[in-house]
Amino acid sequence: MNTITDLLFQNPSTFIVLLPLLFIASFIFYITRWPQARPVQFRRADRFRPEKVPSNIDTIVIGSGSGGSTVANLLAQSGQRVLVLEQHSVTGGCTHSFREEGCEWDTGLHYVSKAMATPTKRAGAIMSFMSRGKQSFTPFPTSTPYDEIVFPKDANVKDGAPNEFSHKFYDGVNRTVSSVIGSIDPSDNELKHRVDTFMDICLDVHNGFVALGIYRLLPSYLKFLMKDKVERLYKYGSMTVKDAQHAVLKLGYSKEELLKNCPTAPEMEDDPSIRRMTAVLTHPIGDYAVQPRDATFAAHGVTMAHYVNGGAYTGEYKFF
Repeated sequence: MNTITDLLFQNPSTFIVLLPLLFIASFIFYITRWPQARPVQFRRADRFRPEKVPSNIDTIVIGSGSGGSTVANLLAQSGQRVLVLEQHSVTGGCTHSFREEGCEWDTGLHYVSKAMATPTKRAGAIMSFMSRGKQSFTPFPTSTPYDEIVFPKDANVKDGAPNEFSHKFYDGVNRTVSSVIGSIDPSDNELKHRVDTFMDICLDVHNGFVALGIYRLLPSYLKFLMKDKVERLYKYGSMTVKDAQHAVLKLGYSKEELLKNCPTAPEMEDDPSIRRMTAVLTHPIGDYAVQPRDATFAAHGVTMAHYVNGGAYTGEYKFF
């Protein structure tokens, strides 16, 4: 009697059919080994005292911001016992607010992408899973910009170009590009092409992070499927925001040229339209709080891409 191996090699067509089935079966087996979630025990945050720390902790998370809270949530739902430590008196990092002199002040990120409001989208599905369906978001209407950047009027602008101080971001890449080009230099088709390229690169960064997540979930023998996208992401991560913007917006680099070699940007752009466009497309630094000369383009690109289809807020809102 022939062995299974002999049978497969004697019948190549059978081998070709069974190989992908083997991959699928092994992958399903791999992901179904995820630990079962434990019942949730709701507890209020309290001041740290050594005697309060349980002895059987699996993971300690330092910091209760968006990243720390998210990873603590997912680890806890996967079956681990997690301790979150926060030095501030209030948990939440850049997501909390404070009141001073009768006004409420945000400390950082207070709106999310429209995808977060849609449970069938990846971001919305993750949020629904973490909150067990108890957290909801309300998307902005398509007629309303989800963000608006305001600058003083420029004393040095291109002849005939508008000198607007307000630059609005709408849902959809094309609407945003048309909006910011219209407020800076609607006659410059080359600049529009470069902004389109810049936004396309940001989407490529976003896809790289998706690939990185899948890469880390895959067993070692399947990681090659995501290797190219992950390597591209690492290249974007080695660039600063300032250098990448200079290469694409000023020098007209394509995506491939940028990945091959990202040049160093000068201290100040000489073209007034490029300078204003660079400033406008730098606006997501408020979400990750690092200056363009120091920030990695990977963080900037994924933040830009996160909002391309619009924004959403918790609860209801009013427009004045």
